[in-house]
Amino acid sequence: MKKVKPTYLPLKLPPSFRNSTEHREANTSLMIKIKVEIKGSLLEDFDKLVEKEKQRILKETLLKLRVATPKDTGKAAKSWRILGKTRISNHLPYVIELNQGSSRQAGPRFIERTLLSTGYYEPNGQMVGKK
Repeated sequence: MKKVKPTYLPLKLPPSFRNSTEHREANTSLMIKIKVEIKGSLLEDFDKLVEKEKQRILKETLLKLRVATPKDTGKAAKSWRILGKTRISNHLPYVIELNQGSSRQAGPRFIERTLLSTGYYEPNGQMVGKK
């Protein structure tokens, strides 16, 4: 819990009290002490929210790649995996050939087309390649 230094604010009194004898006897100025405590860190909460959204996008993309991958036995489609926090991979060597258009089911560059269709990815150099 993060503690914040107390803030003092002047108290605005109604005009009738300001001119009364009670006010003159009390003090010429009244202050209120406000203690503010922030539970948790806003930055940590934001970071957690961003990380959760990244994982949602990765899972959504993974499912779209599985659907877009040409199927014979289904092995290539089932081999898509999320690696770490930012990568999607397929370890099968022939997935590159499938992406180059060796299957009539999907045509060339089905991976790039799938990534671009999500709206989350922008080309910044090579999108697909060997490890």
